[in-house]
Amino acid sequence: MARDKRRGGRITPKGTRPPHLRPVDGPRSSDSPVDHIIDSGGRELLDEDDPVAAETWASAMMDMFERARWQARLDRMDAPPFEEALFERCNQRRDAPAAVVAAAFAAVATPTHERLATSVVTQLRGATRPPAWVNEVGRAAPTRGWIASDVFGDQDSLIIGFRQPGRPGEHALVVLVDHNLSGQAKDGWIGANLNEVVESWSSAIDPHMRLDEIPVDRVLLRLRDAMAMSDLWNGDTELRTEDFARHRALIWARLRRAGITDDGPADIEVTPSEREALVRDFRDSEEGRRLAGRMPGADIELLAHHLVDLRSDYEGRPLRWSPTVVSLLLGDLAPRKLLLDSGQAAALPDVVRAFVRFSAKRSGLEPTLVDETVAAVDEMEPAYLESMGDPSAAGPAKAVLTALRARGVDLTDIDAINEALEQGDPIRLPSPAPEKRRRAATAPAEVIASAEAAPVLARFDVLTSFYDDGRKLTQTGQPTLADARQLVSRLGTEDRLDETIGDRTFKTRSAADLPELGFTIRWALSAGALRKEHGKLRATTAWAKLEGKPLQRWLKATEVLPKLGPLAGFFANHRYRHGEEILDELAPEILRMLERRPMDYDEVLDWVCNRADAQYEWLAPYMQDPDHRRMSFGWDLDLLTRILEWAGMANRVDAKLEPDRSRGERLVGGTLQLTRAGQWWLDEPGTSW
Repeated sequence: MARDKRRGGRITPKGTRPPHLRPVDGPRSSDSPVDHIIDSGGRELLDEDDPVAAETWASAMMDMFERARWQARLDRMDAPPFEEALFERCNQRRDAPAAVVAAAFAAVATPTHERLATSVVTQLRGATRPPAWVNEVGRAAPTRGWIASDVFGDQDSLIIGFRQPGRPGEHALVVLVDHNLSGQAKDGWIGANLNEVVESWSSAIDPHMRLDEIPVDRVLLRLRDAMAMSDLWNGDTELRTEDFARHRALIWARLRRAGITDDGPADIEVTPSEREALVRDFRDSEEGRRLAGRMPGADIELLAHHLVDLRSDYEGRPLRWSPTVVSLLLGDLAPRKLLLDSGQAAALPDVVRAFVRFSAKRSGLEPTLVDETVAAVDEMEPAYLESMGDPSAAGPAKAVLTALRARGVDLTDIDAINEALEQGDPIRLPSPAPEKRRRAATAPAEVIASAEAAPVLARFDVLTSFYDDGRKLTQTGQPTLADARQLVSRLGTEDRLDETIGDRTFKTRSAADLPELGFTIRWALSAGALRKEHGKLRATTAWAKLEGKPLQRWLKATEVLPKLGPLAGFFANHRYRHGEEILDELAPEILRMLERRPMDYDEVLDWVCNRADAQYEWLAPYMQDPDHRRMSFGWDLDLLTRILEWAGMANRVDAKLEPDRSRGERLVGGTLQLTRAGQWWLDEPGTSW
């Protein structure tokens, strides 16, 4: 009986052919996913007149194919040959939808499918009368390049201008590169107008950013390196944005058309001899000698070796330091990787401070930026020391070595290590490190007082008192209108019941029409002050047990706010808003800016407008007008500020109340600043913003 010979890999068992591989026989096969893509995509592309939009559509579809392939592998099924099936089916159909879909996909086809794509597009060119863009798609050529850089070197935004033949002006491809993720590309998008994109970056009010025009060939090579690193770490998809995934195929196709066919990253390995020389230079430097004089018993050279090795292995730039680098090293890498005794662990922060100053002299980092980086060491040191004393914070390799050392094994003797692993008792690794929580017990009195004054706690008191034993909800899960009317009055929300505009009165028909009340209830549910049970809303016992513990209650309320939205949570029932709010995305950066110093409200609004213009293309006509955009973002920033004030995290002081034709009146100007509790919350480890 013959036996099937298998040379590695998996063969899909009989009967488990994935649905993507169903054969397509006739001119139409309504249940075929391939025909569905051609029909639906064809309708969209036949109405399109922009070749870049068609190219972007095909790139997004390639991302969908890649996701399906990943899922097939996880399910131990054959990876579907999407591209071959699609091009072959387009060639069979030879109709208008097939012609435009094939042309769009050919613009982003990989080298594996390039010959097939060219053949199919050529054959279909005379079969129909496709839109004009079919002859233009995939021909955009790079023209100019810029790099917008964080002064610390944490991130670069690569801006590349492209000219589309037959079209006026230039558009921009913008790709964000994160050097704290080994130089991976993590975000990417198309800007419709290159000049506007560059202007938005050059006018941005941020002392930590700079913009330099660079020869486009050099920017393209930087882009290749970043894309190659992203492909190398392809499993870390949660670290990259949806926009990047949708533009990935487009970016690679444009690099290949620019003559960059090598898809491997540049080699930036720091050799052992270079590492040794750098440690010696630090040891002999002013900073190294001064540190040795202060810490005569510490093995400074060993600790410097660890720093150089970690920075070389994870990025290849051991002289680049920033507050973020310090946070990653002391908060994650050192506790997880470094096997140090208690004395060495205690000495490491001082070595980091000295090495940062030594590196700054070599790299030319400005003194104020050096001070920011050293201050980050001060902030991280308590949490770092706590993690170094926690065995469960160690990575698997460190945990094994720790266990071997506890058994008396000489860790410098590889034969002794191998013998201990082969003949010794099984080694139990520590359980995963528990989630770090803020230490409310050690919070200063002024932090507790600041938290206790947060309006959100008073509002939750009203809600828990009102819903103590439970009140019925409507079939849609909303408070009854009678209850809503009472709560609007008791909470003092700005919701308008039965609002009159001109000669018309708009009756409030549901609590869903009251956004501030709805948001406050959703916030209380997320924080655990309320819960839904059997069609009723009631107060929780857990919240009642925290009576007399305002900081603990405040932490529960504050820590759910990022996940709640907050603007997305406020507009959850709004018919014209969607779940992705720009101010929610920018809120973490706004808070970090306020952590450094109070800022004028208009300065923050300028920053929001500039950042949004750099990241988004405005399709709605009213958003294409800069004054309208500023007014719209001003309303959203007003709301974000109010929510942060309710949370007791920030205040807006010295603002003036002025008439507003849209809303009657609104606050204008003033200064945004963190409260004492807000500052403490951002300083503590584990902050989700």
